[in-house]
Amino acid sequence: MPRPKEPYKESVLKVDKTKDRAQCTIKNEKIFHEHLYSDVRKRLKKSQKELPNREIINIATDVCREIGNWVVDNPEGFRMPNDMGYLAISKFILIPFREDRFEIINKVKNLSPEVISERFREIVLKKYGAALTPYDIRNYLANGKIVLVPMWFNKRNCSIKKAPVFKWRKSAHIKNRLKKADKTNYYHLNFQDFFDYKVKALDTYSEQ
Repeated sequence: MPRPKEPYKESVLKVDKTKDRAQCTIKNEKIFHEHLYSDVRKRLKKSQKELPNREIINIATDVCREIGNWVVDNPEGFRMPNDMGYLAISKFILIPFREDRFEIINKVKNLSPEVISERFREIVLKKYGAALTPYDIRNYLANGKIVLVPMWFNKRNCSIKKAPVFKWRKSAHIKNRLKKADKTNYYHLNFQDFFDYKVKALDTYSEQ
């Protein structure tokens, strides 16, 4: 007798509660994975005995740390090889301290339903209309109203088609360096600042 078919179950996206809020992923795979080890050995034509995983990890860790140091020390960012976008530190003013937040609130309130959905309107108003909390005040007193955010600028300048779905998460090494960094040395950067046509124009200007 044939085995009865099990009822169809719709796939569910599970959210890891230990991760940052509003972040979820279908698959979370570390960069240091068996795929990386095998690709490196294949490219270098080495066996696992000649080039063990631990040695690859050590070299890759050193490279990543030096790239992180460059990004922290050079506010203009780091151009990734093979058209992989840019890594840079962008500074943001915490929303409770933004001078234009009430202008944004008034603008969003007056937008028609054809321009903005009611759900999105509620999210924006809640985000920009929130009063200062004790945490915000402590954070401001400790670090100032500006935060430094390492970002991977990968829109319209990256060879990976699905690059915008990925995010560069800062390492503990970068976190420690940014705690001591002079925030006045950095810029408020947007994704459009690194669009190809702008970067190429800047390269042409610098070569003259």
